[in-house]
Amino acid sequence: MEQIPGSDAVFLALETPTTHAHIGAVAIVSPSSESFGFERFCATLEERMKLAPRFTKKLREVPLGLDRPYFVEADFDITNHVRRIAVPSPGSLRDLAELVGALVPAKLDRRQPLWEMWWIEGLE
Repeated sequence: MEQIPGSDAVFLALETPTTHAHIGAVAIVSPSSESFGFERFCATLEERMKLAPRFTKKLREVPLGLDRPYFVEADFDITNHVRRIAVPSPGSLRDLAELVGALVPAKLDRRQPLWEMWWIEGLE
């Protein structure tokens, strides 16, 4: 069990039902071979989770909010964090931007480790 840093606690405290304090990013990649796809990406990511164990832990709040929350062990399953979706055809950058604009505002589930990724296919 490890107490979260004060800077992380600030992000959590800033969240309201209508304002989320998480951040997002988009990376457009072109696989160098046909052998790299969603399944291989998930397997590689899961294998490397041991290098960043905090990404497999969830929050535990302190009763009555008297102190900062703690990171505790979770039943980690990568399929709860990496999702697969496609942009609508024809898959323009505008289609991608609209999709990302719809995904990013979703609040993260505090009962799970606080991160998620979207594998977005179909970009022209």
